[in-house]
Amino acid sequence: MDQSSLLLTAKKLIIKHEDLKNHLYKDSLGFWTIAVGYNIQVRGLPTDICMELLDRVVVEENLNDLNQCLWFKTLNEPRAVAIIDLCYNVGFKNLLEFHDMIEAIKEKNYNKAADAMLNSKWAHQVKSRAFEDAEIMRTGMLKD
Repeated sequence: MDQSSLLLTAKKLIIKHEDLKNHLYKDSLGFWTIAVGYNIQVRGLPTDICMELLDRVVVEENLNDLNQCLWFKTLNEPRAVAIIDLCYNVGFKNLLEFHDMIEAIKEKNYNKAADAMLNSKWAHQVKSRAFEDAEIMRTGMLKD
């Protein structure tokens, strides 16, 4: 029996029975489920899948979007990392609403950019994350 043919046929049948859903839903027993009948509530996600999701969002989405912004390309690596963290947390579209921060970055006024980060609704929601990202923006250095 050809293993690749067997797996392909089995996948087709499983998808037919389970359906493919990109969002969480409750299955017939009330468990939170995702993808093709994957019971995330009981099984959790394997670490490699979590890391792949992180790679996809950070690299394929956020970094590609950020690289279109000239102001982002002017940042040193630690400051860029802080912006990537912010972008991952709020999404690229919402990041672009940080007008004061972006203007300060364009002016290379990183103290003002850090202050703008801390004076946002986001900072009140995420607290320590905002303080750390703002400190990175202010100093241009990552802490160990």
